[in-house]
Amino acid sequence: MRWDKRFNGIKKAEFLQRLGLLLQQGYSLSAGLELIQISHKKQVKEKLTEVLQCLKDGQPLFKALEGMNLPNNISSFIFVAEQIGTLSDGLVEAGKLYLKQELIKDRVGKLLRYPLFLIWLLFIILIIMITYLFPHFKNLYETMSVELPIVTVFFLRFIDSIPVLLIIALVIFLFVFTYYMTKFRHFTPHNKVTLLLKVPFLSSFISMFITYYFSVQLSSLLKAGLSISQALTIFKSQSVIMFFQDEATWLIHRLKDGEDLAVALSSRPFFEEELSLVIVHGQNRGALDVELLHYSEHLFISIEEKVKRIVMILQPGLFLIIGIIVLFMFLSILVPMFQLINSLS
Repeated sequence: MRWDKRFNGIKKAEFLQRLGLLLQQGYSLSAGLELIQISHKKQVKEKLTEVLQCLKDGQPLFKALEGMNLPNNISSFIFVAEQIGTLSDGLVEAGKLYLKQELIKDRVGKLLRYPLFLIWLLFIILIIMITYLFPHFKNLYETMSVELPIVTVFFLRFIDSIPVLLIIALVIFLFVFTYYMTKFRHFTPHNKVTLLLKVPFLSSFISMFITYYFSVQLSSLLKAGLSISQALTIFKSQSVIMFFQDEATWLIHRLKDGEDLAVALSSRPFFEEELSLVIVHGQNRGALDVELLHYSEHLFISIEEKVKRIVMILQPGLFLIIGIIVLFMFLSILVPMFQLINSLS
């Protein structure tokens, strides 16, 4: 049985925060889940019963919550919190992070909803014009032996080229899909990330998110009193995000060879350059966990602002494209009508 669709990302984030707060107030994990269960409807209650059964069977919480389809970074966050014995705080922080991610996604969706609706409406109008209006205009001008205006000819040629453009788009989609199915999905996590880092506009987001996640998790592990080696061992033991498992293994080997963490990270293309500087500064001050936490918060704000900037550029860009197409559509109809009226007068 799937979770109720109304139990969306925001509600899941609130659920994690509420469970964390109950644990902070002294509730056991089962008692907290049972209390939360009371305020939900039948379908969610049944799923929470399954979670409780998984916990009774000895499964860790991050495994018991797999059916909730939490993002990998949130599941990994819960895993780390369980490992270091800070589950209550970890759940609250995981809920806050998840809520931020969902609010950003919701904000982007709202900003793009109206332009996408206009594109859909434009597509419908275009189909009506191609199917009914333009053929009549074309036949009328041909019977009257009147030459069509340039704007109408241009738009008719554009319409004629639509099937070719759709075939090209389909070929590109099939190529990308085939490449993904036959090659990309079989790559190692590092090979996948390395390839994605070569994609313009996407690379900065990936490196910022990887650095953010690594910083916030390492900060929480160091705050719990673990050494850097112990913290990396926790990263290595998690199986939720395989990239960090492999990266932690590599970093542990470098540390065993006597290399400093900051130096090792500076040679990795997956992280932001500032990370190694933050680590050096934090180690010198004896407050690495605090500085990593501040740096991770700065990164998240930067990611959020970057998304906002892209959407703010994308939205007017879509409006401009839609406006130009609508203008050409109406000019291609109105100009020949005026010409026809003038020729008859």
